[in-house]
Amino acid sequence: MRDWMLKRLFSLASRLFHLLPPKVLLGLAKAIGALLARLDNKRGKDAMANLNFAYGESLSQEEKERIIKRCYVSLVYNVFDFLRLGVMSQEELLSSLEVESEEPIQRVLQEGRPVIIVTAHYGSWELASLFIGLRYLPLAIVGRLFDDAVIDEMIFKTRERFGITLVNKNGAMRELVRALKAGKNLGIVVDQNTSDQEGILVDFFGKRVRHTPSASILARRFGAYILPAFVKSSEDYTRHTICFDEPFLVERSEDMERDILEATQRQAQATEKIIREKPDDWFWFHRRFKNQYEEIYRHE
Repeated sequence: MRDWMLKRLFSLASRLFHLLPPKVLLGLAKAIGALLARLDNKRGKDAMANLNFAYGESLSQEEKERIIKRCYVSLVYNVFDFLRLGVMSQEELLSSLEVESEEPIQRVLQEGRPVIIVTAHYGSWELASLFIGLRYLPLAIVGRLFDDAVIDEMIFKTRERFGITLVNKNGAMRELVRALKAGKNLGIVVDQNTSDQEGILVDFFGKRVRHTPSASILARRFGAYILPAFVKSSEDYTRHTICFDEPFLVERSEDMERDILEATQRQAQATEKIIREKPDDWFWFHRRFKNQYEEIYRHE
């Protein structure tokens, strides 16, 4: 009974949010976002700690508070997006996004090498991999599952409708190697904090932070292109723009560690560049600097 109720609830929510006019969705997202901002004191403090650490005095307090409010609305809107994807057609998804410039991805597609798309929790990130998978090349992407068979089934089915294969984050490297060997392309989110064992130190916002080298390792081994891609959202979330950064290959010199470090640093730079371009689209709630600077999250 529980499983049936969950599936039914998801189906009804998907249809409801798909039918709601954009102005109603935006108003609802703002209302829920404002409520979360009042109730979720800890997450707001983490976001302010990140903004203070990354920008210092170069952003005003008012601007930082505006960014945090926008983050709450974006969080809610990403949930709406996921629900709407349950019934959204492929044509609707394609028409809801624009491409800033196709030249970078067309260039790598013409060469015929495997491609590893690297992205971040930025803008309407739920739509990024689905759009790329549908319009350009099918992707296997890494995602965190919920250890609930029904919820995981809904996540898998939603993404498979748009040509996406979902790989569980736990033990993902082995599955990603299999995907590349099978001729598939990958999508990896690379903006989260990692442990000492899982990440290497790079420069990010002028700080030394841990960054996952998984895309660099795989790209070097398989001769794949790394292509950073991000989705910027309009103020009312009705339009989204895919931005491709410069694609690159990982060096294959005798110094493997240096090759991987340089490629990982380039991914961190691409992520920082898009954040600085439009900082209110990034998910500032994540404790991105925790590995090296845990003290900034010790709130009074």
